[in-house]
Amino acid sequence: MGALESAVECVMPLHDMVWNRAFVKRFGASLFHHGQALWIEDLVRNQFGERVALYFAFMHHYIKWLKWLALFMLVFYIIVRNAHWPTYQIMLMFLGFFTPTLWGTMMARCWHRRTKVLSLRWGRDDVTHDEFPNVHEAHFEHRYNPVTGENDKIYDPKNNRLKVMVYVGPIIAFNMLLLLCLCIPFVQWYMFGKMSPTCRCCEFYLSSGLGNGSVLPNATGLVIPKGCELDKYHKFDTSVAAKECTYWRLCFNSASNIVFVTDRWYYILFQGIALGLIMDVAQFELFRLLTAALVRRENWALELEYQQSLIRKQFFFMWYNMYFWFFIIAFAYVPFGPSIQEMLKDIGFGWIVPSWGWKNKVINIDEAFVTPMVATQSINLTLEAFVPLLVTAVALRTARRWRQMRKTLRWEQGHTVSEAVQSRGDSATESLVHQLAKSKNPVHHNVSIHDTTPDRNCYDASEVFRQSKLGVYDTHGDYLDMMMQLGYICNFTQAWALAPVAAIVNNFLEIRSDAFKLCYGSRRPVPRPDGDVGEWQNTMYAVPLLAIPVVSGLITLATGQLDRISGCAMGEEEMAPNLSCLLWGTRLLAAIVIEHWGFAIAAFVVYFVPSTPGHIVQALRDKKVLLNRKIQNTFLPGVDEETKRNLRVIFEHYDQDDIGFMHRGDVLRVLGMLQSDNAPPLTEDQVEALYHRVDISSSGTVSFAELSLALVYAESDFIIRSILDIESLPARITFLAMQLSGSK
Repeated sequence: MGALESAVECVMPLHDMVWNRAFVKRFGASLFHHGQALWIEDLVRNQFGERVALYFAFMHHYIKWLKWLALFMLVFYIIVRNAHWPTYQIMLMFLGFFTPTLWGTMMARCWHRRTKVLSLRWGRDDVTHDEFPNVHEAHFEHRYNPVTGENDKIYDPKNNRLKVMVYVGPIIAFNMLLLLCLCIPFVQWYMFGKMSPTCRCCEFYLSSGLGNGSVLPNATGLVIPKGCELDKYHKFDTSVAAKECTYWRLCFNSASNIVFVTDRWYYILFQGIALGLIMDVAQFELFRLLTAALVRRENWALELEYQQSLIRKQFFFMWYNMYFWFFIIAFAYVPFGPSIQEMLKDIGFGWIVPSWGWKNKVINIDEAFVTPMVATQSINLTLEAFVPLLVTAVALRTARRWRQMRKTLRWEQGHTVSEAVQSRGDSATESLVHQLAKSKNPVHHNVSIHDTTPDRNCYDASEVFRQSKLGVYDTHGDYLDMMMQLGYICNFTQAWALAPVAAIVNNFLEIRSDAFKLCYGSRRPVPRPDGDVGEWQNTMYAVPLLAIPVVSGLITLATGQLDRISGCAMGEEEMAPNLSCLLWGTRLLAAIVIEHWGFAIAAFVVYFVPSTPGHIVQALRDKKVLLNRKIQNTFLPGVDEETKRNLRVIFEHYDQDDIGFMHRGDVLRVLGMLQSDNAPPLTEDQVEALYHRVDISSSGTVSFAELSLALVYAESDFIIRSILDIESLPARITFLAMQLSGSK
């Protein structure tokens, strides 16, 4: 076997490209129709297994819920925002509040119910995740067990899990410091883009000796151009004043940042792209590798335990890493921007403070979110969807041309597959055919060599090698991306009404790229039986719950919505708080009340919407009853069919729970009814003795098989016969069954 083992590079199933092409072709329009989506779920499950099918089922469920939210928010944004800003801001407060508390929680709950439907439909309701061992290099030791006398596997013998718990604290502290070092320069860079004046105003300031607006020397009679008023600036010391007007660094041609129109918007877009590459790509990969390394050191015995630990750690780190930029803008720069600039200047970082000062009412929370959020999501979509699609398409085209050329060469030169394999240059594989031919092992002689695979795809060796070099398809990263996107929606719809719209556009492209990646960009997955999505279900519940405190903070501190509804003086199209209007105690009290109301609504949804639909509960109960009956029937004594049928009528009448068992009181009632009419009432000792004769398993309940066994042998059992005083048991059973049937 040495030659065979050295020649095997990979053991994997091959793609059925005929099926894949038909599937991808029909996949595009199928998600818009519910019936077609159900067809996709079953089709993917039959081809790739439940684990992959559950991901596509989740994406369909998520898109179905998201599209109605996105449509409503789009109409609301177009109509209400342009009609009356104060109404838009107040209504957005309520809509943003109900997005995580009601929509997010209901979406997660209904997906939980959906998994129960799918698991029953696919026959996976009895699958448990603890059946699969951890395959990620879990370290264990064999230790002698004096009780069993055998050697047991002891995982994590060096207590690495405790060490990892100790490591996590310093890692979190280091990560927070790293985020501050990365985000503060980016935020200040963003402030430069928002605060810098137009080049016309900049030239006017310098020529008039106005510095950064801290003083107005000899300004009497000075004609200030429109839009260059200095009273809008928060005044800083002139030590940070600009000395020049460098275009696209210290000034711009436009005063606003209109999308796709002004140079200032392109400047902020460039910042968003740079932020996305660092925060959404670099740090994402860094912490993905870091958390995977930490979880591997924990040496979990089961795949379930490994996945739970990995998902929790990755979600925790990614959650505050991905949103840190938005948190620092919302809860620091929007309400306390001028104070932060003063602090930076005082500690020696005046060179990153906006050169012309802080312009009040310029940083609005909705504008601060839009460009960075869209830019980061676009980068994610490009790197995870379009780039793999492009690379795979080029690889497929190249592979088709290469196969055609190889086919032509083999036809012209009479090459066999062994020569084609030898041309690859692998010495171990090169000699495989010859060594198998010489082998005396009869198994080796049954190995057949083909020029192409014996199926409708007719793959040659080059295509098999190409598929072996592809990566393994894994839904873990896709689920994590969707959880982060769900966090954007639940956290920040409060500030930007079009967040669900951006998400639905992304998802319509994302799921198609996932289908393409599954069929062409990765190896064919080995089917894996799964009844649910595991720890990701708990993560779906966690996302809206974590968003509730964020939303309460946005309402009371960042968006100005509490100020607006309280009647504070607010500017038109202004989404920033008026800190001089409400007391801090009032804001804190409002935040606590809003947060508690949010948790109460989420708890209400979880409590009153069961995780398993009623018809699934009944179906599972019926399935359990049928299984119990099958088991019982294997132990039934020899009873004629008529007696068995009548006894079944009696049993089902008293099996009120329909679980295949009768309780003690029902059993004693049946035995009492089977007594002869002239028999005296049973004493307490007789009842106890009789019940123990019937309850053979001493379980406290009696199955149909136990009841049948006891009654069939009643005539030969001295104790039962003397207690019940039965002359003809079959006749008594028939009489009682007729009575119960007539009473219905």
